[in-house]
Amino acid sequence: MFEDIFANQFAGPVLEGMLGPKPVLWYLNGNTALKSESRQDVHADLAWRHMHHTFGLVVNIMLVEATKENGTTEVWLGTHRNTTIADHVSEDSGAIKLDLLEARRAVRPPIQARIPKGSLIIRDLRLWHAGMPNHTDVPRCMVAMVHSPAWLGNKIRLKLPENVRPIIESFKSPIRYSAEYVDPEGFDHLSLAFNYDPSPGGGLPKDERAEWARQWKQKWGSRF
Repeated sequence: MFEDIFANQFAGPVLEGMLGPKPVLWYLNGNTALKSESRQDVHADLAWRHMHHTFGLVVNIMLVEATKENGTTEVWLGTHRNTTIADHVSEDSGAIKLDLLEARRAVRPPIQARIPKGSLIIRDLRLWHAGMPNHTDVPRCMVAMVHSPAWLGNKIRLKLPENVRPIIESFKSPIRYSAEYVDPEGFDHLSLAFNYDPSPGGGLPKDERAEWARQWKQKWGSRF
């Protein structure tokens, strides 16, 4: 694990400035676009009632140059500022309602930026965006890491092999890893369960999460 990627010296101070002291990294994965003619629906990386201020920041590091030809992400700049779950087609979907997309397009159309290899991107979880087709034979790859404030109460834990613990603990960065270190023997990162809800209820068992969500909705109603 290279420190300049997994605890980037430029990203760390920005994340700490936006999220507060010792931001927590709880999602570590990659985004790879293979050759395809299909695209994603425009969506936010959220499918639950969420806060209206910054509580989750994605750091992407480009492992190859991203262009329109190989599927650089479509982004709808500014949409994170006033979006809620009511903008989604349903409460369990990240996809945004089509009429809202057309209204936003009239104000500020989406863009697909050309992003050089090695670039670092910081994106709010609430931002509307979409994966786009890769028309080339070369996969378009980037690292994806998600961070939240230490105060959020996130219960999600990365599963990582025990032999990387000394490396992570040696990082000179304000970023803290929310990790459960396991026996490296038989560790298979491809079989890990996917959990993308950093809310205080996100890491709970299904029945406990349902009760947490019910209480949240009862308290806050349609405001979130």
